[in-house]
Amino acid sequence: MARVLIVDDQAGIRGMLKMLFQHLKYDVLVCDNAKEALTLMHDVDVMITDYLLPELTGNEIVQKVREESQLPIVVMSGLIDEVRAKIGKTPHVFYIEKPFSIIDMENIVKTALAGCAISEQ
Repeated sequence: MARVLIVDDQAGIRGMLKMLFQHLKYDVLVCDNAKEALTLMHDVDVMITDYLLPELTGNEIVQKVREESQLPIVVMSGLIDEVRAKIGKTPHVFYIEKPFSIIDMENIVKTALAGCAISEQ
C-alpha cells in the first residue's frame, strides 16, 4: 500500500488524518514542520501538507520538493483560492479546502497517487 506523509502544525489535524489513512490501510508518517517533511519526502508516495506552517509556506515546500522530485503534493488551506493563485498550476499539486470531508480527502489522495499531472479540484 502507498505511504502518506502528513504535515500540519495542528495536532488534531495530524491525528485525524493519520487515523483516516491508517484505517484505509496506508502506511502513514506524520510531522509538524516543513524541515522534517523535506527530509521524509523521499520515503513516501504522496505528501499532504497544510499551506501555513511556521518555517515555510506551502508554496515554498512545493518549490523545494520540485527541485528534487515529482512527488504528488496535496495542499490544505482555508483560503484555497489564494493558495491556488500563489502556487499556480504546478504538476502533481492538488488542493483541498479546509474544512474538508473525509471522503473528499480520500478521493484527492487517490487522484494524486493515480498520477494526474495537474489538479483541477
